[in-house]
Amino acid sequence: MALRRWISIDNNHPDVNYEGSWEEDARQFEGLFSGLFGKTQRRTTGRASMHFTFQGEGVSVTGTSRNETETTEAVQWECLVDGRVYAPPRNISLQNNFQYCFASDLEDTTHEFTMNIEATENSPLWIDRVEFYPSSDIRYRASLSNYSVALAINDTSFRYGPGWEIASTNRFAKFATVPSSYLEIEFIGTHFLWRSVYVSNQRSAQSRATYTLNGGTPVEFTVPGRQTDIGQYTLFETERLPRNKHHIKVVYEGFEAPLILNHLYIPDGDVLDRDPRILGPELDGLRIDPIPTSISTTPVSGPPVGAIVGGVVGGVVLLALIGLAAFFLRKRRATRQQQLSTVQLDMGATGFQPGPVFAAPVYHPAPAEGFNPATYAPNPPAPEHPMRMSSYYAPSTSNGPSSIVTSSAGVSSKAQLASTQPAPEPMFYQDSGVRFTSTNVDNAVPPVYSPN
Repeated sequence: MALRRWISIDNNHPDVNYEGSWEEDARQFEGLFSGLFGKTQRRTTGRASMHFTFQGEGVSVTGTSRNETETTEAVQWECLVDGRVYAPPRNISLQNNFQYCFASDLEDTTHEFTMNIEATENSPLWIDRVEFYPSSDIRYRASLSNYSVALAINDTSFRYGPGWEIASTNRFAKFATVPSSYLEIEFIGTHFLWRSVYVSNQRSAQSRATYTLNGGTPVEFTVPGRQTDIGQYTLFETERLPRNKHHIKVVYEGFEAPLILNHLYIPDGDVLDRDPRILGPELDGLRIDPIPTSISTTPVSGPPVGAIVGGVVGGVVLLALIGLAAFFLRKRRATRQQQLSTVQLDMGATGFQPGPVFAAPVYHPAPAEGFNPATYAPNPPAPEHPMRMSSYYAPSTSNGPSSIVTSSAGVSSKAQLASTQPAPEPMFYQDSGVRFTSTNVDNAVPPVYSPN
């Protein structure tokens, strides 16, 4: 069975319960390493607690931390799962996305998570999101709502093209600096959100890239250059989609700032780490929404319906008249041909021999040639997810370029005449990174691709 992905829910999710003094805080705290998961956080400045019941094997709570030193007035908290205390996973630091609590290696059953807090006006505590490693029980997964799955850079559904590398300063990020580098992903969900990260040594000038959703029109977006904030941020996101299988292709166009992937968020996504292309029509066994045949619901102006109907009827009548005229003309021509044959026979009796009869030549289309572009296997496995429980990447077998297939249809007289001329010398192409589409390539040898 496939491994599972971590699930993220916002702090205002109905399954997260609060006790004590809490308030919503919409401040984004830009410059504190990364942005927020949602638009707001929960903030407390007194004695409070948070409770969350889940079924799975791990849980994590993150939020903003503005306490750099441990003093007598510093915020205090403890994390418990089923009454057992779990020590905080990190030292106190100044940042967003600070991990206050983390517990793993739990039994795959129902657990009660509790977080007790003692904060002050000078040392508040913020909760941004809750993450958990869900149960393998499909009935439990079907009961979930308002969640997002997190896809790390080693997710099975990723298909990297050439030009991607693991960042030396962040082993949980991949980047591309070569123009035309691409990433293709099949996913199940209702939304697609690309999370990037600033790195300290990237270029300051911006670049461009595009994403294409379900074979539609490419959408261009800007890849920003170096910023003072070196943390995570949202690079782009798609519109809302029906919960179904979708395909997206992201292409880096260059030429300055690198295209960096830290992770993806897919709302209502497949909890299991697998490639949706291997699934049947029921996909992950959960809710499937129909995909509308038309993207736009705005009516398009055009000619009146009456004019269209009248034009169609008139065309039908005209075709009928043309058919009748052709029928009578053919019948009349056949009668005259019969009379002419009788005259020719009579002339043959007096010594006249008719010449040979030539049938009209029939030309066949030249055989078509089809070209299938080469496919690329993904890069080698990437390191584990920072949550320590995500999947490892299993590379697929590399496929070489497809051969050119020619048709065995008959050759016409024109083609035979052309074949007597000397054939042009074959041309060899170097691998420039360009991949041919279905355009025919005459007298060409397919380029040789080197493995990644």
